[in-house]
Amino acid sequence: MDNLTHLRTFCSLVVRKYTSPEWLSTDKLAEEFLSHYIDIPLKNFPVDMATLSAVARACGATVSPHRMPGKLRGYHEVIDGNRVNIYYREDDSLSGKENTILHELREIMEPFFAGFCSSYNPLSIRALHREADRFAAAVLLPQGPFRDKVYETGLDIPALGQFYAKSHAQILLRIGEVLHGERFFYGAVYDAEPGFVPIFRVSYWAGSANQDIPEANFYGPRGFLPRKGKSAELDSLVEMAADSLRPCHVNRIFFSEYENNDLTAVAQPVVNGDEVSRVCLLVLLHPDRKLLKPLLERVRPITVASFDGHL
Repeated sequence: MDNLTHLRTFCSLVVRKYTSPEWLSTDKLAEEFLSHYIDIPLKNFPVDMATLSAVARACGATVSPHRMPGKLRGYHEVIDGNRVNIYYREDDSLSGKENTILHELREIMEPFFAGFCSSYNPLSIRALHREADRFAAAVLLPQGPFRDKVYETGLDIPALGQFYAKSHAQILLRIGEVLHGERFFYGAVYDAEPGFVPIFRVSYWAGSANQDIPEANFYGPRGFLPRKGKSAELDSLVEMAADSLRPCHVNRIFFSEYENNDLTAVAQPVVNGDEVSRVCLLVLLHPDRKLLKPLLERVRPITVASFDGHL
């Protein structure tokens, strides 16, 4: 199909089913999109570039690479109101190209939603950009199958990245989204800064909280869970993993006499040859330590018996 009729029809069906786009979540819209366009068992066959290109064509979009200035990753142009060209950065990663296609498709949907629902207040440019990013992640890493895979692997960020062919950062951020409200979780990706002695600094972090049981969350010292830009301390679990070239695990980090506020953590180095380019950090409440069993059995980390340093 070489026009936008099919995508308009999809948006019309969504409005007819939910009355207004405001009444369905990003994950629900992604679920409807997948059900409408992609009929494959997503748990075993992640959405790939070939599939997305075919979906884009079905939506009336022509997809092609393009040289782009600065950090621009993609854009689209509507022609004669009925055809659209989507351009992605030609030197982007495969994951980045997939994100761009879905991001642009979600932006194209917005005026259709407004046209079919007179009460709908279209998102601002900035809000639409954020929503399009979330939509892309929700299609590429569907909530239900992805959550199942997260628990199946023991929240193993590198293993999930390999299975879905996605960056560690994208996997981390999506874990934070699908676990939000369900349980406490903290994770971070530390990237190595070049130097005689590499410095590992947080490039991405994500977290979630248990909204049903307030006490099933972490109430530790301010700053204990590092944020973006924070470098790893010399006595940290991250540095231990980087120095040893092996995953390191702390079964219990004590904060009080009550187990509910204690933590368990794993730091996994990404090793290229004899150098560590990245460390993925994962933190849960100690009562949830059983969730890490598949990861620990697979990677057989160094267990740190006594730990009173930084993450």
